[in-house]
Amino acid sequence: MKNKINLGTKFIAFLALFMFSILAINVSAKAGQMKMHAIYVDRGDAIVIESNGHFMLVDSGISQTSEKVLAYLKSLNIPDKKIDYVISTHPDGDHVGGFPAVFKEYEIGQVIYSPCTKPSKEYLSFIKTVKEKGCPFRIPVEGEKFKLGDATVEVVYDGSQGSTYNEASIVMRVTCDNKSILLTGDLPSTMENELLKQGYNFKADVLKIGHHGAAASSCANFLDAVAPQYAVVSCGTPDICEFPKESVLQRL
Repeated sequence: MKNKINLGTKFIAFLALFMFSILAINVSAKAGQMKMHAIYVDRGDAIVIESNGHFMLVDSGISQTSEKVLAYLKSLNIPDKKIDYVISTHPDGDHVGGFPAVFKEYEIGQVIYSPCTKPSKEYLSFIKTVKEKGCPFRIPVEGEKFKLGDATVEVVYDGSQGSTYNEASIVMRVTCDNKSILLTGDLPSTMENELLKQGYNFKADVLKIGHHGAAASSCANFLDAVAPQYAVVSCGTPDICEFPKESVLQRL
């Protein structure tokens, strides 16, 4: 089941992916349009941002759910089977495990990956695939912006201050005519608060909740700073997964 939601309400709507197989959020704008596709990959993350025929894949779930990612990408009828950007927010296996399967089926324009210096087994497999495919790849530059169709992608936090996988999560804001989506990987509250102290701006209309709704992410100060209309969490079904935590729901 695919559910589509248009921005326009003035309250926070909490949307958990275990309720839907696919969640698509449309952002219509005067100058163009963009869409966020959040794919259900159990406790992992796999998000597609689409704008005017251009596509960016942010994380890819675990290897065991790669067929779900491939099936959804196929449904999008991506022109020439080319994904403009692949973003690996951090090395956890539930975020990078599906990339090798995607790389076998699609041409990738550019790969941007976390600067974490302690790669996981799944992350090493991902990097090996990138090199074998011959894709351009690099770590992000904080503050940089690049175009994706009608949208602008901004690297809000490049992960360079992190000492753990989660603290090294890349944070990106995607904007189309003043409507924005904030993607946070598994950023924990410790880093959320540290970055807020340093004056980082996290304001956005749609927030991808960090770390699947874990209690140690999405602190009250951070949620106040983002002030989203919608909050989306990617997590497993309640009977097999402890996320999202009730404390996170209460903070929303």
